[in-house]
Amino acid sequence: MAECAVVIDVREQWEWDKGYISCATRLQVQKDPDNWEEDLLELAGGDKDTPIVFYCAAGVRADRAVGIIQAEGYTDVTNGGGYTPQNDLLEAVCDACRTGSEAASQDLQVILEEFPEYDDPWYLRWYVWVAVVLGVLVLVGVGVGVWWYRRKGLKAAVPVSPQNPA
Repeated sequence: MAECAVVIDVREQWEWDKGYISCATRLQVQKDPDNWEEDLLELAGGDKDTPIVFYCAAGVRADRAVGIIQAEGYTDVTNGGGYTPQNDLLEAVCDACRTGSEAASQDLQVILEEFPEYDDPWYLRWYVWVAVVLGVLVLVGVGVGVWWYRRKGLKAAVPVSPQNPA
């Protein structure tokens, strides 16, 4: 195992400008898939077994980046989650890397194991989106029905009487 992990921030520039992990490099893996690999390989010292930790605001973009990187053959990739909730753990990775000793390398492995497993937030689950789409379809149907009634059905709504022949 390499002595130090590469910490990658996959957030937007405006998010980075508000604050970042001290040893992080900003690299938008998912937005620039043609140009990131050479940069990442250089950051990893040419070794695809170097530990790499991705983070973003909540862990969603980091999870996508982890999938992309693992598909490229990187073996020790971690979703570091969100900048704010995982700030202390992410900074601990930086601290372990700054020390550079064998003990720090072992500490790094322990720290990497402390990151929680990523689980999609409820709003990314497929059944939530199915419910949203069905709800939108119902609303569109009601809207079309009201429009049709007002345009075509108004004559039929007027009661027929001797004083008001149809």
